[in-house]
Amino acid sequence: MVSSAQRTLAELSLLSTDAQADMQSLFTTFIPRLGDELRKGWQTLLSYTPKEKIISNADRFIELVGKENYLDISSFHIACPEGLAVDYLTYTDVLAKAVEYALETQKTSVKNLKTHLSKMLNNSVISYSPSGLEKAITDRVKIRENIVKEIKGSLSNQTYRKMAYGNAINRNSDWVQVFKNIDKIQLLDSEERKSLAKDLSDVQELLDAVIAKVESPENKNVNKQAVKYTSDLVYAVAEEVKFVAQTYYLTESLVNRLSDGVDNTIKVFAKK
Repeated sequence: MVSSAQRTLAELSLLSTDAQADMQSLFTTFIPRLGDELRKGWQTLLSYTPKEKIISNADRFIELVGKENYLDISSFHIACPEGLAVDYLTYTDVLAKAVEYALETQKTSVKNLKTHLSKMLNNSVISYSPSGLEKAITDRVKIRENIVKEIKGSLSNQTYRKMAYGNAINRNSDWVQVFKNIDKIQLLDSEERKSLAKDLSDVQELLDAVIAKVESPENKNVNKQAVKYTSDLVYAVAEEVKFVAQTYYLTESLVNRLSDGVDNTIKVFAKK
């Protein structure tokens, strides 16, 4: 399904090829629509308030399952994220990569957009100054698409929330790496989410100010490349922010379900 942001970008790309197009009108018509996608992204980050859990008894869990024969407990059922189609080690490897990408969004993509908008706001002429970010945007898109593909391959459309131990892990010792991955995954916590949302709110203010500047009478001749480059940057960041929100939801779901699984397994095996 094509998103409204993708439709807007396609329309903008088509119209901006017209040499007679009014760049000022294009900028003030289409950029706000892309800005709306950005706004939705950071508002989603702020509105999602799960009950964050910390798995504090992982060592005890590893100790107990380590005493068991893997084949003997392979039919034991353990909690899992809804529809998990791979083992915990594979899934946490994927989400660790997603979190690494998400954390880079604020450090690179959002920072680049803020820098670009600040330059547009402070320069007397709305022009295009190549900054070498086009390739960076393309590279980020490719990385994200590969991660999304891996995530989709890890989840089915089934609704089960428990799985056989033998499907959840390939060997008892794999849990050590699973919990190392969990430590990386939990770096995308509520504070990181709020920090990113704050930066995006600042970007939104800059974008609104740039639009207001472009709308002023003295800026009728807006450079075509400035329109396209700004739209590309805003769209790229909006897509990354949506990915961050989705990643945050998936990581919290994972941690909550694994926490439940760890607690239940300890209760059962500690009685032996």
